[in-house]
Amino acid sequence: MFDQAGVSYPDKNWTWNDLKQKSDQLRKGLDKQSYPLAMEFSSGQDSYFNLLLQAGDKIVLPEGKTDVANDKAIAVYRDVQGMLNAGLIQPPGEMEASDVFQSNRVAMVYAGSWWALPFSQNELIKDHIGVVPMPKMAEQAGVSHSLAFAMSAKSQHKDAAWKFIEFMSSEHAQQTLATGKVVIPANQKVAKEWG
Repeated sequence: MFDQAGVSYPDKNWTWNDLKQKSDQLRKGLDKQSYPLAMEFSSGQDSYFNLLLQAGDKIVLPEGKTDVANDKAIAVYRDVQGMLNAGLIQPPGEMEASDVFQSNRVAMVYAGSWWALPFSQNELIKDHIGVVPMPKMAEQAGVSHSLAFAMSAKSQHKDAAWKFIEFMSSEHAQQTLATGKVVIPANQKVAKEWG
């Protein structure tokens, strides 16, 4: 889609302003059914949590309270809203952002590492996709895309829950997550096997 619109590819040093500029160039060079960018707004993990962290927001304060309505966060929300209004971001709808990307109707998508395998196996896009870090805002930051296992303090089955947590945290289970390209595992011994 970048080639079709005559837009240079992003690189590892790009910024949020570069993303907005490329999105604007893509909007002008693509048909009206295509979009420069997609984000999954139903889950902050793929989109706005990353943007808030990059803007310098801490999301969770040291005392454990959330803070997503401060000046930095509001500036991010307004910027994204402006991009939505300008047709630079695909409007939220029934299809997830990653599905729209896989249908070759979006040039860029914020997506977690678990999408690497489906993207690489999709015949429609696999030969013309690439990966770059998220564009830098005030700082380079992002949320962790791994799995965590927890148990309720009120669980009626604590022994079974502990056994499950121990198994899923084991090197064997973590290696299965890595080699299956499910998600980059938290176990650093096998995390490199993911990619």
